[in-house]
Amino acid sequence: MLAATLATENMTVCGPDDGCNSDCKTYRLPLSTCFSPPALFPGDPQWGTSDVFDVCTKTHLHRTFYASADGSCTNKTDSFTVPLNECVGPFGKPRPWGSFACSPPPPPQEEAGLAPGDHTITVRATNDTIIHVPTHYDPSKPVPVLLAMHGLGANYPVDFQRSMTMDAVADNETFAVVYPLGSKSISVTLFGHTWNGGKCCFSHANDTAFLLQVVEEVGKLLTVDRTRVYAMGFSAGGVMSHALGCAAADTFAAIASMDGPFEVEGECTPSRPMPVQHWHGTLDEVFPYPGTPIYNGAPQTFAAWQSVDMCKDEPTNSTQSRRVTLHTSTECTASEVQLATIHGGTHVLPPKKSGWEQFMWDFLKRWKIESPPSQVEVVSVSWV
Repeated sequence: MLAATLATENMTVCGPDDGCNSDCKTYRLPLSTCFSPPALFPGDPQWGTSDVFDVCTKTHLHRTFYASADGSCTNKTDSFTVPLNECVGPFGKPRPWGSFACSPPPPPQEEAGLAPGDHTITVRATNDTIIHVPTHYDPSKPVPVLLAMHGLGANYPVDFQRSMTMDAVADNETFAVVYPLGSKSISVTLFGHTWNGGKCCFSHANDTAFLLQVVEEVGKLLTVDRTRVYAMGFSAGGVMSHALGCAAADTFAAIASMDGPFEVEGECTPSRPMPVQHWHGTLDEVFPYPGTPIYNGAPQTFAAWQSVDMCKDEPTNSTQSRRVTLHTSTECTASEVQLATIHGGTHVLPPKKSGWEQFMWDFLKRWKIESPPSQVEVVSVSWV
């Protein structure tokens, strides 16, 4: 069968009388489409006036001549078939010998960007990462990206995705949400997937390297604003978010954590100041709010980031709702540190109706790498 999808032909003609060895000239010609030689090569004596139509198979070129001379290929007059990549002839003067080679078309270009909706990709394990592409995603316009990390246990990206309404915020604000799967827990009693955020939580995997690879893979599929990549997580995922803030400040513009304290092993020396929003319930039974001899609590986490970001002010306190008090340090080095205290909150995500997802995003989106924060209106949480 003729391979009509082959795109171009190289015709090399030589002469006058010693085969394909001297005085050669190469023409690049279209395949599977009519062409007029005088239009392509005006005044060239190698060509007549007849229209030509060339088709390639895997082994031969078939050429047909037509009486027309306007590129319409009407009224067939002659034809021949020759093998590819061999010296053949003689044909007409001034160069009667020739060889023909056909080239395939370039591979089709993939459409830039994924379509809006959910997509599953493989990074470290099969189908381990979900990408939520916002409703109004336009590949010509870079979008922010938020990594959302689940807690320890039998949690999978889809479970964490369904436990909150961050996708709805993303659709409204036009950013992508990425839900990766953590490393396997090595605990003998706590099974499932977790994150190695330093001194917590039951993993020795290099999850920082994995999450940086996730960002790279997402960047191959979406047009990403690399100055506006963020991280958030719940519980062990929140612990991991703090670790990213220390180790990958050149990738993440700001971080947030929900009930996952600062458990970084060693010194926290980010390459740039790191804006942080940390949430913590006062009745958290896993990571108690005041802290324990084993794990940090909310005060230690807040103080750690105040120190890292060299905050010089006493934090201000504001009531966001009956159950949420926001403690904020703003006199920091090109950053800000917030602690949202959830009065009576246990080790669970706040209710969806509270609007915490929008509140968290309003903080994160203010920050860009190597850029001062923009001023935006902050929406209050609203749980009763």
